Amino acid sequence: MPSAEDAVDVVSSMPHSPSQVTRGDFDLSAATATDEMETVAELQVKRLTAVRQGSYDLDLVAYESFPSDSTTGDTDSFDLSHYPMESPSVAEDVVLYEGGERAADGDYSVDFDTNTLEYSGPEIDNDLHVFYTSAQQARYEIRKVAPNGTTEKLDEGDFSLVLRQDANKDPLAFEFDHPLQGVLPAYWRLQIRVDGPYVVRWTADAADGTARADQMLADLPVNIADREAPEWVDNVLRGIAGAR
Repeated sequence: MPSAEDAVDVVSSMPHSPSQVTRGDFDLSAATATDEMETVAELQVKRLTAVRQGSYDLDLVAYESFPSDSTTGDTDSFDLSHYPMESPSVAEDVVLYEGGERAADGDYSVDFDTNTLEYSGPEIDNDLHVFYTSAQQARYEIRKVAPNGTTEKLDEGDFSLVLRQDANKDPLAFEFDHPLQGVLPAYWRLQIRVDGPYVVRWTADAADGTARADQMLADLPVNIADREAPEWVDNVLRGIAGAR
């Protein structure tokens, strides 16, 4: 029966193409703050894929919506429930949509000391959709899942700490415990999961379009095999993952 060492030899000798798995490659879903890990991004790989050790990007933020009763020239104030914060690593701390249209920067402001959003834009019939970095603790994990449900974790962290880091100086990074930890045979799934006190949404439907968390991203380094791997590699990896 082939061993883990045999699988390492096969995987390391297979021709491959370096690539990145990004937001647009995943099937995206919302996390609804249920006090348990929820999958917000999932990708089923079609060919053996190895997540590479080293740096990666992952920015997830809080979502809230508010009814707008604004009339032009008025200013409405809304309390943000999950402690907005300024992050050195996220491109935009707050993104606001007026229904399905992104709000102009001059139409709103956020007071990070009082946790309030002030909106002075035009009167609209749709809700305001707010995506913002939160200082509250929210755990995340990146894992691989075999077709039979066997899982192995690739990394984990806490966004209340991650969002305080300068990603240019202290990036997130995969550091594996064994040489096959990052390897996903064909038809395994790569998942990003989160457990926090706030809703996480990549997008929100509006009557006139779609609001989008423009600052949320996922960017993971991978190597994709140029040919099919032997079937027994899948069995070896299932055994390793199940024993951990």
